[in-house]
Amino acid sequence: MPSQFPPRPRVQGSGDDDTRVLALDDADADDVFDVLAARTRREFLASLYEEPSTTSDLADRHDTSLQNTSYHLEKLQEAGLVEVAGTWYSEQGTEMNVYAPTNAGLVLFAGGEESKSVLTRALTRLFGAVALVAVLGVLVQGLVTRLPLGAPASSEADAGGGQVSTMAVSTADTQPSLLDRAVEFLSQPGVEAFLLGTGVLLVLFALWYARVYRPRRGRAA
Repeated sequence: MPSQFPPRPRVQGSGDDDTRVLALDDADADDVFDVLAARTRREFLASLYEEPSTTSDLADRHDTSLQNTSYHLEKLQEAGLVEVAGTWYSEQGTEMNVYAPTNAGLVLFAGGEESKSVLTRALTRLFGAVALVAVLGVLVQGLVTRLPLGAPASSEADAGGGQVSTMAVSTADTQPSLLDRAVEFLSQPGVEAFLLGTGVLLVLFALWYARVYRPRRGRAA
């Protein structure tokens, strides 16, 4: 696992909010397909979509050499799929380039220019709606954390004072497991609101694609 010291600031690609829709007959389609024909480059690109990384981080993650990693990153850059998005520093103070995808997503598309435009707009709206749902989730979480939860029942605490203190000591020594923490995180109102909203948006998009876009595309063909 890569070291997190010195601290690594967040980086993102220049087109992090845009989805690239690549039609089969686009001028640069051949370059992209040639680059992605190599399995290693597809794996590198997928890793960079998960999180931006340095050359050494990618090499460690995929158990390959720095020379091999640099070669594949150069090919991905030439095809416009990744870019140097920032700079991190190693523990020795060495400056390292951080690579990230140039776009928020990559969609390979077959069809006419009009259909491509419709799909591009639909995907842009979908990602915009997901971002809005994320903001609403943060607001919901903020509201909930500010709501008064009520004072504890002092009478019960006084009645069983010795027992309560004993339980407090015993439970303090118990550390929650990773699963418990994950369940606790997912059960937060803001996270639940985000997951529910995103799920609804994906279902609506799937219905639109199946019932509107595909039939229209079939008639156009």
